[in-house]
Amino acid sequence: MALSEKEFEFYLEDICPRGDEVLRLAYLLILNKQAAWQCVSKTFDKVLDKLPSAEEDLQFFLVQNCWQAFKEQNSWPTPDTHAFTQAFAHLNLEERSALAAVDVCGLNIDSAAKALARETTRLRQDLSQARQKLLSIEFV
Repeated sequence: MALSEKEFEFYLEDICPRGDEVLRLAYLLILNKQAAWQCVSKTFDKVLDKLPSAEEDLQFFLVQNCWQAFKEQNSWPTPDTHAFTQAFAHLNLEERSALAAVDVCGLNIDSAAKALARETTRLRQDLSQARQKLLSIEFV
């Protein structure tokens, strides 16, 4: 796909700098670094296929596309064994995705619920549960 100069600048200046947030989101969804990179690659492929307009909420657009890329994959590898990963392994997928969309990517509750195709009330519950579980983890 050939990008116009304006689209190319938008991609480089506005989308690429948010790659770290997309990687953090993907990592919290998958809990495997190598697979998270694959998910990010698929996310950016999706973004290149349909660049958002300047008026669209870019963060929402990236979270939504990362979530779609994640869901399109039938299975993901075993989670990494790092202490960080183990802390998040105690959370279910809904809790991890809510936490990542709101606390990592900075979406508000309504936008996060829409990006993750979830009811706002359910997302609030998942986010609350995730935070509560993380704060109650005992590290030895």
